[in-house]
Amino acid sequence: MRTLLPAAALAAFLGSLSAPARAQQHAALPVNTIGSGPATAARAAAISSWTSLAAMPERQSNGGVAVLNGKIYVFGGYLRTITNPGGDFTKQVQVYDIATNTWSKAADMPFRITANGGVAKDGLLYNFSGSIVDNVPQSPSTSLVYNPGANTWATSTFANYPYSQAGTQSTTNARAWIGLDGKIYVHEPERSVLALDPVANTWGQDITPPNIDSRFQDRYAMAMVMDGSGQIHAFGGGQSGTVPGAYQQANTRHAVYTPATGVWTTAAPLPVAKLGASAVLGSDGNLYVLGGGANSSSATSDVQIYNPTTGTWSTGPALPQSLIYANTVTQGNDIYIVTATATYRATVTVAGLSWTGAVSSSWTDAGNWSGGVVPTANDDVTIPAGLSRYPSISTSTPTAKQLTLASGAQLILADGGTLSLTGNLVNNGTFSAAGAGSLAFTGSTAQTLGGTASTTLQNLNVGAAGAILAGPVTVQRQLTLTGNLSTTGQRLVLASSNAGTALVVNSGGVVSGPVTVQRYIDPATNPGFGYRHYSPAVLGATLNNLSMATTPQATVGVGPLQLNDKYNSAAEPSLVTPFPTVLAYDQSRVGTVAGASGFNQGWASPVAASQVLVGGQGLTINEPAGILFEITGPTLTSGAVAVGGLTRSSEPDAGWQLVGNPYPSPIDWNRVSRTNLQAAAYVYRSLSRYEGGYTAYVNGVGSNIIAQGQAFFVRVSAPGASGSLAFSDASRETSYQDPTYARPAQAETRPLVQLILQRQDHSDAASQDQFYVYEQDGATIGFDADYDAVKVQLNGGQQPSLYQVVGAQGLAIQGLPTGRSAQRLNLGVHVAAAGSYVFSAAQVLNQPAAEPLWLEDQLTGTWHDLRQGSYAVSLSAGLSTTRFVLHLHQAPLLSSQKASTWAGELQLYPNPASSTAPVTVVASGVAGNSAEVVLLNSVGQRVLQRHLAVAGKEVRAQLAVSGLAQGIYTVQVRSQAGVLTRQLVIQ
Repeated sequence: MRTLLPAAALAAFLGSLSAPARAQQHAALPVNTIGSGPATAARAAAISSWTSLAAMPERQSNGGVAVLNGKIYVFGGYLRTITNPGGDFTKQVQVYDIATNTWSKAADMPFRITANGGVAKDGLLYNFSGSIVDNVPQSPSTSLVYNPGANTWATSTFANYPYSQAGTQSTTNARAWIGLDGKIYVHEPERSVLALDPVANTWGQDITPPNIDSRFQDRYAMAMVMDGSGQIHAFGGGQSGTVPGAYQQANTRHAVYTPATGVWTTAAPLPVAKLGASAVLGSDGNLYVLGGGANSSSATSDVQIYNPTTGTWSTGPALPQSLIYANTVTQGNDIYIVTATATYRATVTVAGLSWTGAVSSSWTDAGNWSGGVVPTANDDVTIPAGLSRYPSISTSTPTAKQLTLASGAQLILADGGTLSLTGNLVNNGTFSAAGAGSLAFTGSTAQTLGGTASTTLQNLNVGAAGAILAGPVTVQRQLTLTGNLSTTGQRLVLASSNAGTALVVNSGGVVSGPVTVQRYIDPATNPGFGYRHYSPAVLGATLNNLSMATTPQATVGVGPLQLNDKYNSAAEPSLVTPFPTVLAYDQSRVGTVAGASGFNQGWASPVAASQVLVGGQGLTINEPAGILFEITGPTLTSGAVAVGGLTRSSEPDAGWQLVGNPYPSPIDWNRVSRTNLQAAAYVYRSLSRYEGGYTAYVNGVGSNIIAQGQAFFVRVSAPGASGSLAFSDASRETSYQDPTYARPAQAETRPLVQLILQRQDHSDAASQDQFYVYEQDGATIGFDADYDAVKVQLNGGQQPSLYQVVGAQGLAIQGLPTGRSAQRLNLGVHVAAAGSYVFSAAQVLNQPAAEPLWLEDQLTGTWHDLRQGSYAVSLSAGLSTTRFVLHLHQAPLLSSQKASTWAGELQLYPNPASSTAPVTVVASGVAGNSAEVVLLNSVGQRVLQRHLAVAGKEVRAQLAVSGLAQGIYTVQVRSQAGVLTRQLVIQ
């Protein structure tokens, strides 16, 4: 490994002459130079003279340099101070704020490092290559990451630079950039160019620069940069001389590498032979080759500009001083040079039309533009700062080529307006979009979107040629991809809020690179903490990539994502501390683990937050409403997603699977292929911190649209079966609507009744429940997997529960055979609090107008026609499964025909019970003034007896069962009307 000599480093940080290994030169692309906005075709432009800016307080060189969030970071390298004028290696980080022209310091790197390179990606700063000088002998550096929000450095999860792993890394002049394909490229002049695929987290694509006259050394000290079309240009260079660390014989070489073919070709040579120059891509699409020298002993201030479209060179304004290996970055239209002793800036101005706002704010009024003409698809447009009127686009559909929004300038893309660009959008100002306003990229070559300012759009349409991000972008409504969108390390956010949630339409294109997807949690049924069934719309992410963000609608602060795998094996899971707030579901646990028996036994805590979240599978997370779930993943989900291996054991409550919508768009459950699964889907609604209920959809009844980010339950068809789901792009919705959980239903042609039970004087969803019954060819009066949906659980909180009792099952949706034969449907009713409740028929469809819809109350003997209005009733807290009956296709009855044969009902809860808590007994339909409650053991012996008063044909009591052995008991309620009997299990 080559080490760095302090004397050479001193020369580098003085910004004059240096050996070629001595200062990191940053070859910048739009992703690293936010808002540079290059096009594939370069345009006529002008570059200003160089302006001196604030210099670094402490002279630092030979380290990494990168732009992140409008700031230039200088990290590692060599440092010379007043107290140490001789200088030494450093782990210091200095930060230049472009907006304020000031320097500050950030947290030190973990160790002293030099000759390193860096890139900005996804809001973080990454360090690759370099030499750790604290180690003896010096050793290659691992990959590092800096988080500006936390002001901390850590070891990156990215794979180490391969030469670091091999222990033979050259520390000579490391250069790093992010390509249009999202890969991270690192170049050391003594070696080839290597590319890191951040998705696969592997290094590859070994690109070897060409030799001249078969001399390996003449690849030293060259400048390299990628242009706006993704081709890599290599400029100049020189052969190593006889003096260690010195180079001679600079050359005019200009070679171009095309990644698609893997071939280097020769292009127009440099007008001036250079080695140790710096190269950067300007916002005009031209390549700027700055400084350098004829050899390592003679620096120059020369600036050469190459136009990739015309293949020609021109000369730019000279640098303020002669420089070799100058650290060069771009931000917006500006090019920055940072040396140990000075900071310089030059601005690239692209020719075109300028907005004046002389007449109005109308884009289409020629009087508002320089030259008195409205821009066309061939015109570059600039909106400058300092004006009293700025353009607003509403009902019109204007066009332009490149649009540059200056810092301090504004553009409003209002509801109904569409701006079509054939070139780039460089947003350095304020780009405001509202309603259904759209930005459409319609160029014939890849276009760039970005700038020094964040860009927030309602709708973004990417044309077939594709687009590249050069700054942070947020889409609030719809992203339509006819071509590919490359994030190139910039932050792309699919936003969600109380106003709506963004969706993606893949119409031939995909997003390449990481994406952040948000999911707003609606507080309608529970504004506080509660379980939210969630499924990510990205692939390759972990729980570590999931964060919570508050919004103005939040009334409670976010809680931590808490895992605890002790929950999975605890004798009493509810007592585990800390209690997990993130749970997965495993049906194989039902009937085999401790805790409350049945459905809830399936919940289990993930073991580690580093587990990769699987597409199409769900979690439940206990967090408050009014917040955002925000997840960033390497791949936005599109195409086929298969979820297989779904099983069902023999336990009565087994077979449930928590799956999820895997896409960044709503899906239609009718368009999801399933094998060995019942047809219904069940979506959870939180009512309180630990309580809620499920709404069902099956066969056109209920809501078939499942929102982005929504996990839901399905059930395997039979014990022993293996079920699967096949999601595809055909399952997805492709038009934006306000993405609530229910969209407008299709017209119903079948006979259907929607029965509602709600608390009197309450209209919110948390105070009511619904039961559907409809008629369908092929359905039966029993449970049909293709036509019916079960009642998963009784609703929690204060929400009542309403369903049909069919044998041992409860149905939330019941499909009946056609034919209009009379049907008697026993209803299950559960209320948590005693009070007044109302039955009503929300829908009675495709039924004869004169046919009544009878609700029979067997306790009072009342038959009520729900077509004539609602039925109010006073209910005691608890469960009733025989009191109420819904009659379909029942002809009008005479009073003498309505005699009830109901014998009453007896309910026990909890059941099974524990010997440590009392059992509540509720008997309805009891005649007389008094009754006797008797508890018998398994051999018929009386173990408890009580006499109770009857009030309103009801008996209610609590039985103390402490001290009783585990087993099966019989509870009897005896009255003059007869005996009501039910078994009680004590565990």
